Amino acid sequence: MDLFSPPSSSLQEDLMHSDVLFWDFSPELFDLVSTNPYLLSLPSKSSPPLPPAVVRGSAFARYVGLEARVLSGCSSSLVSNERNIHRRLIGFLRRIPRDGSENRAKAVGMERTRGFRHMMSERQRRERLSQSYADLHSILPYRSKGDKNSIVQSAAVCVRELKGVKEELVRRNEELELRSARNSNVEGQEIKIRVVANQESTLDSMIGALQCLKAMDVKARSVRTNFSDHEFIAVMKIESKAGARDVERALTASRRR
Repeated sequence: MDLFSPPSSSLQEDLMHSDVLFWDFSPELFDLVSTNPYLLSLPSKSSPPLPPAVVRGSAFARYVGLEARVLSGCSSSLVSNERNIHRRLIGFLRRIPRDGSENRAKAVGMERTRGFRHMMSERQRRERLSQSYADLHSILPYRSKGDKNSIVQSAAVCVRELKGVKEELVRRNEELELRSARNSNVEGQEIKIRVVANQESTLDSMIGALQCLKAMDVKARSVRTNFSDHEFIAVMKIESKAGARDVERALTASRRR
């Protein structure tokens, strides 16, 4: 008998009904079982039979057919839906009315722009003010402190001093105008000095006439001369409180001396 072949029917029956067999005293059977594991699966007479498998019934059927149909039907559209879901979402968001939000955004933007312009204008104003203080500090005759209060106080002192100088200059100008008006009242007068030739030197006669005018406090403004064959004539425009005739008589008397 082959050890690896399944046992015969007679041997199987002997093994199934062998209640009197003792495994400890049957080495042949032990070797047979160890070499042929198929014998272990045989039911024994003493072991109770296995109960049949109980199949529990249910009033509900598994929803397999419909899922399969849905999946099979949607499998072709899933790819396109996955691609278009973002576009649909963006389109939906675009269709939402945003009038209120846009107006609020515009109002916020205008408020920010107005605040920024106000800040820039205020900064420029402060820069111009600082530059004005710096220019004023640079033209002061004597240096003062760099703070604004000191600059303003020094400028006030300088302005008061300049005001006093201006009043003094105005007073002196008035005095000069008054003196000039008095001098302009004395009109220029003309006198003639006639020197006949061969009587005396014409140059000495002219020098003597000028000395006489100086002694009389007469100012000569212009002199015009005319030479001829027999005489020398000098016409002088003078400024004097006395009359022209008096000056001429004085000149004639001085020449006679």
